[in-house]
Amino acid sequence: MKLSWGGQFGTEYSGYFYRNIHFTLSRVNERIWRYFPLYLAIALSTELTSIYLRHHGHPRTNWVYNIYGVFEIASISLMLHQILKPRITDWRFFYFGVILVAGLYVFETISHGIFERYDLTNGLFGLFVVLSALTYLKRLMEDPHYVALSRDPNFWWTLGALFFYFAFTSLNVLHGRLIKFPREYNPLFRYTYAGINVILYALWSYAFICKKWKSRT
Repeated sequence: MKLSWGGQFGTEYSGYFYRNIHFTLSRVNERIWRYFPLYLAIALSTELTSIYLRHHGHPRTNWVYNIYGVFEIASISLMLHQILKPRITDWRFFYFGVILVAGLYVFETISHGIFERYDLTNGLFGLFVVLSALTYLKRLMEDPHYVALSRDPNFWWTLGALFFYFAFTSLNVLHGRLIKFPREYNPLFRYTYAGINVILYALWSYAFICKKWKSRT
């Protein structure tokens, strides 16, 4: 979850979000749901580290987000695996996607080091998440059993991930083709990312609340 252009507003909102979901999920049975706040804490720490470095004369913070990418890929992939588990039996596409993303991460690390943006890895991982989320939604629509979507945590978490990674990947592609000056100095780009993060947090917040409700039944 890239917060690098959300600014102070995005950081404050993510901090508030983390504190609330940590309390909400503390007694949920599934480990990936219960420990997911740790990933969000890493995301928040990454953003705070980046802000600190920029304010102290270190404008290039790509390496911070590249290191964070390991935790992002692992955490989001594990959550997708948990959500897809009741829906699919053929895991070849999923495991192939994870291996491909991990291999590309290693390739970019070797080819240009951690101080340059991992655009290929970010783009491929965004595509992987979008396709995985669409697979879940397709299988959900094919399910003959009744599913109360308004209270289904898997649905709302997947919807948030689908929206965020589709928007994030699309904006990165459009920015590289249509806008020639650095995104760090583009207010519209920054505010758009902040808005995307807010929508993601809203959808995930509701997913975590639904998970808490479900754990009580």
